[in-house]
Amino acid sequence: MRDVGMRCGCDSNVEREDLAVLVVPDPKVVRRLLTRYASLQIALAEGEGREGTRELEDVSYTLCVTMGTRNIRVP
Repeated sequence: MRDVGMRCGCDSNVEREDLAVLVVPDPKVVRRLLTRYASLQIALAEGEGREGTRELEDVSYTLCVTMGTRNIRVP
């Protein structure tokens, strides 16, 4: 198995160590996801929209991926 984590570029022979990329999510996207997440949480807490459970899972997952975390909860 080839270690592609040590290479940078498709045709480059330059080896890189400790290569990290910081991706900053668009604040508008994060705001929209948080608003949708909160709305779905409220609807479920009030007993409305049980069909929204799947959508809440999807929004939670997307929010985690967007923010680069594995858990939606704040420690």
